[in-house]
Amino acid sequence: MLYAGVDVSKDRVSVAVLTSGGTKLTSGDFDITTEGLRLLELTLKHLKDEISMAIEQTGTYSMPVILHLMERVEGLRIYLVDGLNFNRFIKLEGRKKQDKADAVSLAEYLRRGLPARLITSKDIKAYGLKVLISEREHLLKVKKPNRKQTKATYRDDISRQ
Repeated sequence: MLYAGVDVSKDRVSVAVLTSGGTKLTSGDFDITTEGLRLLELTLKHLKDEISMAIEQTGTYSMPVILHLMERVEGLRIYLVDGLNFNRFIKLEGRKKQDKADAVSLAEYLRRGLPARLITSKDIKAYGLKVLISEREHLLKVKKPNRKQTKATYRDDISRQ
């Protein structure tokens, strides 16, 4: 069993993989692009072992990474780590928040069996629905005409006829 920690920022992903004994096996930074995520996917597949992956709960930045890896890496279990719990863990370890160090700390957090929530297919479906609802609300705001403008345009159209 391997433990991966993934620290996600707006444009990049820092990853560290630990053995069950806590030895760092590999680490790296990947762009959040199709090419970068594909490279991350291949890096994880190359390890040829079951991987438990910890990602700090950061909102939308982590979703493209989660979606890409869940669909393509067999034997991968992805866990969300609560930010407050993770920050407490870092402080207890005497560390400061830094992307590359956070990836190692997230892997260590999960390796020690600290609280994290396994992401399931239901979570992915719920996220998809949230995105659709958000897009719908945006379209309704953009498309919704001002009533006064609509009445004035209607009157103008009638008077031209």
